[in-house]
Amino acid sequence: MENRRYKQGLLAFFGLIILVASCSAPYFRSVYTNQTEFLYNAPDLQGTHFLKAHLRNGDVVVYTAQWDIVDSGNAVNGQGQRYDFNRRTIRRGLMHVDIDSVALFETNQKIEHPEGERLLALGLMTGVDVIVGIICITNPKSCFGSCPTFYLQPDHPFHFAHAEGFSNAIAPSLEYTDADALGIVIPKDRKITLYMKNEALETHCVRSVKLGIVPTKAGEQVYHGTDDRFWRSTWSKEVSSAKSVSGDVSDLLRTADQREYFSTSNPKSLEHKEQLILEFPPAPVADSLALLLDFRQSLMTTYLIYNALAYMGDQAGDYLAQLERDSVFRRSVARGIHSRLGGIDVELEDPNSKRWIPCGSFDETGPIAINRQVLPLNFKSDHRSVRLRLTLNSGMWRIDRAQLVNTTGVITPLIQEPVAVRNKGRNDSLALNRLLDPRRHLISMPGSEYAIDFAVPDSTMSYTTFLYSTGYYLEWMRASWLADKNPAKLRQLIQHPSHYFRAEAHAYKTYEHTMEEAFWNSRIDTRNFSYHEE
Repeated sequence: MENRRYKQGLLAFFGLIILVASCSAPYFRSVYTNQTEFLYNAPDLQGTHFLKAHLRNGDVVVYTAQWDIVDSGNAVNGQGQRYDFNRRTIRRGLMHVDIDSVALFETNQKIEHPEGERLLALGLMTGVDVIVGIICITNPKSCFGSCPTFYLQPDHPFHFAHAEGFSNAIAPSLEYTDADALGIVIPKDRKITLYMKNEALETHCVRSVKLGIVPTKAGEQVYHGTDDRFWRSTWSKEVSSAKSVSGDVSDLLRTADQREYFSTSNPKSLEHKEQLILEFPPAPVADSLALLLDFRQSLMTTYLIYNALAYMGDQAGDYLAQLERDSVFRRSVARGIHSRLGGIDVELEDPNSKRWIPCGSFDETGPIAINRQVLPLNFKSDHRSVRLRLTLNSGMWRIDRAQLVNTTGVITPLIQEPVAVRNKGRNDSLALNRLLDPRRHLISMPGSEYAIDFAVPDSTMSYTTFLYSTGYYLEWMRASWLADKNPAKLRQLIQHPSHYFRAEAHAYKTYEHTMEEAFWNSRIDTRNFSYHEE
């Protein structure tokens, strides 16, 4: 499944910085740099409208006067300047750019008309004048950010969305299909409805949303595996003890009750590791075992991404466009800072030799929705207790439940496509067509909310459900980030990460105690806000 291929998508983001941080600042010729600084550092950023088209051949076209979307939404016309790969001026005057030749757009102007759809799908929005509340303005490094959030009820508490889609796809070239467990659902009128929201300053480009369903059988569960297979299970065992540096935390991990175990970051380094020792009672003989975790990330990765974008400053568009153009780089996603922080590594204690045997890792990203996955341990129970060791980065993970389960075989869910879509209560056939057409994207802007209906075969039974979402998203550049441009810090983050993690530990510690509250309180309320109406 595509999810496995790009499950390390955040590695690509940090790997991107490796690529661009090694380039010296003079590489961008002074005339291009001067104009970029003029555009972004104007006293009234919103009053000086611009559009930059980063072309796939490395050229850049900058429109600073009136520009229009023409040719049925497939091209842009306007007065501007064109620079070659080395940022030398090629020509000035009327520019006509086919959107097919563009790797990434960059603009500080709201695009609202239907013909601008293709531009929005490639558009990095910078300093767009959108009112999002005082918390986001005064504390931009803590501003709410996510990929699309999905709910089974329209007013479900947003602190725990049921899923967040394709959370690693931070650019068009990193689009993939993500699978997330939604839980057991009882349909109504032979349908199940999902509510997809854009609650952040982001552009969500959604290629498809599908529902995987498995009829629920008495005494049976179906879990999504870290190997992207779906496993049947007939029993579970609660943890009998869970030892951390702070003592026994088994009470927090026994059930899925949203009382999470988490530690705070180490004050000396952000890459400090901690361990949890889990012990489970003896299990039935001969069953294959797996570890079930309900977990999510803290805001540490969000903080690092926001910092990196801020360090890029007015060159963020150039950096991200390079990601779109460089296919060799995209294949090197295994490199990156995130690999130093790591996932939740699991080891099994051999009951005979007492040696710790590596079993794999949990590594789903995202701080909003709780992931529910099983990690097959490749071990059969033998009437002895089972001990597992979890190694994870301090302050980076939150764990709600840890249970030992059996696996009795693999099953493939039945895939259902949408049958209807409503946009804030109104039927939206265009949105439905976008989700059903594999060549197109449904563009979801801040404040968007869609109710998506799926038909099910039988309303008399319940279903274990899984979300399949395909797409990517583009994080908006906050105007306040531009002032934090710092190429030296960017290079330190990449070239000397251990030093950066030590130097940044104190600053993150300051954010850590207030970031959660600021993050959730700066979420966009889709009932009261719309990008198209604000």
